[in-house]
Amino acid sequence: MTMTLQKYVDQRIPSQLREAFVEMMGTPTGRRLAESSARRRARYILDPTGKLGWGSMTVNLVRLVLIGRETLQHRPTLINSLAHEASHIEQKYISDSFEQEYTAFVTAAQVMTELGLPDSFGWDAPELQSLSPEQAAQKIMEMFPDHPLYGISPAIPVYQVRGPRGLIELAKQAWALLKAA
Repeated sequence: MTMTLQKYVDQRIPSQLREAFVEMMGTPTGRRLAESSARRRARYILDPTGKLGWGSMTVNLVRLVLIGRETLQHRPTLINSLAHEASHIEQKYISDSFEQEYTAFVTAAQVMTELGLPDSFGWDAPELQSLSPEQAAQKIMEMFPDHPLYGISPAIPVYQVRGPRGLIELAKQAWALLKAA
C-alpha cells in the first residue's frame, strides 16, 4: 500500500470499516476502487441514524459514503457494500440510474470473486454479466420491489443523466427518499 493510500485509509475510513476496506483493496478491482476513492477524497462513515440497516448509499455530490451498521455483522456483506459504494464514487455521477447501479453491482461482484467470496446479491452469475441497461433495470426492480428509488415505480432513470440535468435528477431522487422516510 502506498503511503498516500495508507494515509487515506487511516484518515477517511472509520476503524470499524478499515479492515474490510483493506481486504477489498487486496484485489485488483478493489485497489482501483480504493485509489479512486482516495483521489476523490471520499469520506466513509457508518450510518448515524441507524435507518440504513443492511443497506448503504453514496451521496456523490459531497463524496460521502454511508454504510449501514448491520453490515458490520457479516464481513462478506460489508466488503460487498464497500465495493459497491466505491464503484459509485469511481463513476462520479451526482444522480443515480439503473445503468450506474448495474455497474456498481457487477463491480462489487468482481471484487467478491477476486476474494473467493460469494456475492450476496448474485451478480457474479455469468448470465448477469452482460445485461443491457433495460434488462439490468428490470432485474434490480425485481430484487428491490419496495425500494423508493428502484421499486415498482422507480425514481431513477434507466440511463445515466449527465451534466446539469443530473442536479434535477438528484433533487427528484432525494425527494423520493424523503417521502419514503
